[in-house]
Amino acid sequence: MKDAFYYLYILIFAGFLLSSTPTCHAEKADFDIKKAKFSQTMEYETDSAKEAAVQKEVKQGTDAELYKLYNYIFNNDAPTSKSDYEDFCKLLEMKHSKYMGYLQLHRIQLWLYLQADSIPKDSIAAYCELAKQITMEHETPPDTFMHTWALLIMTYVNNQYDNEAFMEAQEMLQAAKEINFEEGLIFGNEIIGKIFSKQKLWKLSAQYYKEVLSLIHQAYRHKTGKTMIAQEDYTYYNYGDFMLAYLLSSLRCGNYETVKENLEVAEKISKDRKEQDNTFLYLKGLLHAKTGDEPEFRKSAAEYRRKLEEKGLLEKPDLSVITAKDVYHYYEIMVEYYLYHQDYAKAQEYCREMERLHPATELKARIMDGAKKYAEAAHIYKQLYVETDSLRQEMGNNSVGQFAAFMENETLQLKYTRAQMETQKAELERNRIVTLALIIIILAGIAFLYRNNKLMKKLRLSQAELQERNDILAKKEKETIAALQRAEEANRIKTSFLMNITHEIRTPLNIIVGFAQMLHASGEEEKIMLEEIQTHSNKLAQLIDTTIELADYDTASNELEMTEANLHICCMISVEQVRQHLQPGVSLKFLPSKEITTFRTNETAFTRLLNCLLYNASKFTTQGEVSLSYRKEGEQIRIEIQDTGKGIPAQQAEWIFERFTKIDEFVPGFGLGLPLARAIAHRLGGDVELDTKYTNGARFIITLPL
Repeated sequence: MKDAFYYLYILIFAGFLLSSTPTCHAEKADFDIKKAKFSQTMEYETDSAKEAAVQKEVKQGTDAELYKLYNYIFNNDAPTSKSDYEDFCKLLEMKHSKYMGYLQLHRIQLWLYLQADSIPKDSIAAYCELAKQITMEHETPPDTFMHTWALLIMTYVNNQYDNEAFMEAQEMLQAAKEINFEEGLIFGNEIIGKIFSKQKLWKLSAQYYKEVLSLIHQAYRHKTGKTMIAQEDYTYYNYGDFMLAYLLSSLRCGNYETVKENLEVAEKISKDRKEQDNTFLYLKGLLHAKTGDEPEFRKSAAEYRRKLEEKGLLEKPDLSVITAKDVYHYYEIMVEYYLYHQDYAKAQEYCREMERLHPATELKARIMDGAKKYAEAAHIYKQLYVETDSLRQEMGNNSVGQFAAFMENETLQLKYTRAQMETQKAELERNRIVTLALIIIILAGIAFLYRNNKLMKKLRLSQAELQERNDILAKKEKETIAALQRAEEANRIKTSFLMNITHEIRTPLNIIVGFAQMLHASGEEEKIMLEEIQTHSNKLAQLIDTTIELADYDTASNELEMTEANLHICCMISVEQVRQHLQPGVSLKFLPSKEITTFRTNETAFTRLLNCLLYNASKFTTQGEVSLSYRKEGEQIRIEIQDTGKGIPAQQAEWIFERFTKIDEFVPGFGLGLPLARAIAHRLGGDVELDTKYTNGARFIITLPL
């Protein structure tokens, strides 16, 4: 009893110490956009009407010599030299100006102009921090700061530092949201859209360009009171450029309906801005080529070719970057057109013209694949994979997954802010909660001491009752083991009988099939009857073979012979064997991983396992694609076979592995493919299961040991 009160006293004292301990707050970041010294009266870069007044104000508040040099550099068309920049820097250190922050930001812009490209990553990072520091120490216009920050981020992009650009753009978006600054939101979404476009992540690129267009509409509405941007205002915030970029990204990710809906707007933009004519023709031609609209494609392609021939670009061997791009795009839409119509010879002809200007590895691989030159296609795809992997390493991007992690930054920041608010709210009620907790602890302690004696008495009674139940359970366990042994023996006898009876059926069936093949029918009706005999005999033979194979895997006690096998080659063999069974319009993709190349397995059994699942996927997929991929997970290989077919309900995820079960009774088959696949996987030391989280078809996951 004394010990109980001693421990109770310790709990009360600990609670008192807890209530008196101050809460630790997270250290705040150096840059806080809400504490920046922004001058709302100097926001002029998006409103030319204010520019003259602002320049006059800057002139009045700045040393005459300093303003003269600033005006010469930034308000004249004459090229700026490095010596002008150095003189400007010296005057900034020596002379006074009320608008020092504004001038310092322009100095950073001038530095970027003089440096052009090839700027070290650390230098860009240092100037990003400097720009933020300037806004914390000097009065600056918010649009000048955001414009400078955006130029620095684009310098990251131009120098292939996409990860750093992405993080800075995310920070810009967060900062712009905190002060509700539309221009910063436009800059941030534009840069992220360009990064994803550069990475050929077209769907993500289209999402961000779409957000840019929405923000521009919002800004336009605030400025003019109009709900839609008029045709004469397509230059507002470069709306026309962003619309074309959005439509190109949408087209490349297969969102053809969006492009069709906005094609009229894109054409108006093209007419207003003649330098964009070829971009619109490329967009329109690519759309019609990919959707098979032949009349419209022929008109677009003819117009595109006429413009190139007028400039003599198709005959010139050496072209500039801009003109080469136009010619390259023309050849690309021609390749896409002939690919759609399966004229692979013509497609290859235009592809060679493309490669004269720039590599077109992916298109070349698609041509070989469509022409059923699978060995050449596999070689080119492998080359493309190596080139893409090398390019991403040069650009400093670790993985697409890293981009996805960066995209969660904004959500995590919001959750962190909410958590801080909840912590502060909880701290205000802390003393009341602690006091209530202490009272509860005291009452609980008293109740505990009272109930302790009663529980001890019940415990002794429960022990006797538990012993009696244990005896009963032991008896039932013995009965269960005996029943299980009887069931296993019955299953063994059943399997043995099945193998014997199928063997007896197979022998006369082979004789029937053999004689049927030797018969020569003379009339049309006899030929049809003979073909029916052969077809149904083959189906029956296939059923018997599969049944025998399944029974063999179930009953064989000896272990399969394991050898070192090339995983990539095994997968390629299965892919090529199943490709001929694909339904029209369905593609089969193989997505290998570089993490593993060899593993220990039985090649015959492993190939049979892949064939079962790939054939099952091809049978139930009438449109879309079937894909095979693998990767390493710890000490195992994870192989995924995915399709865009009818799919399988989650509640039938295990039922489908039972023998002779079929979800669709009207689809040919015996219901033995999936049970056979699982039996083989078990013999190889792994398993096969249905991924119930995937809902766009069916995805089977094979796990095998390395």
